Amino acid sequence: MGILAFILALAIAAVILSVLSWSGKINKAWGFAATGMLLLVTIGAFSLSMQLGLVPTIPLLVSIGFLAFKKKAN
Repeated sequence: MGILAFILALAIAAVILSVLSWSGKINKAWGFAATGMLLLVTIGAFSLSMQLGLVPTIPLLVSIGFLAFKKKAN
């Protein structure tokens, strides 16, 4: 239960940091660092169990999506 709570907390933090870096409120390095940590946790979770690895996959894809695309200019 503790592992799942840690994964969910990291996933939420990674998405928030990637959204903030996408909007320009913080440096992009913070979004990349949080997404990288979430990627490592996702790989580790998949090595433990397939079901546990699926939990952080969606937030990881959302986080990568925000980091991959730039904000539209006004």
